[in-house]
Amino acid sequence: MNRVGVVLGWGKEPALAMAPVERERKVPLVVIAQHPKAAAGYSYVIRFINPARDFAQKLAGYLALKTFRNLVVIKTDIS
Repeated sequence: MNRVGVVLGWGKEPALAMAPVERERKVPLVVIAQHPKAAAGYSYVIRFINPARDFAQKLAGYLALKTFRNLVVIKTDIS
């Protein structure tokens, strides 16, 4: 494990578990997670993902151009 150059993590919970270890080892942790807490306070954590708001704005723009009689939107919050 001494030759690890970078670690990839998926999700907030794994990031929170790995971040202290990677900070101690000075190994960058790249995290795919929407929640900002996944990288908050850790200089060795790089978080990236397009926030849901970005996707929602693009989708809303597309749907505004279409004519629908009925449209249902279901919003959920997941970690």
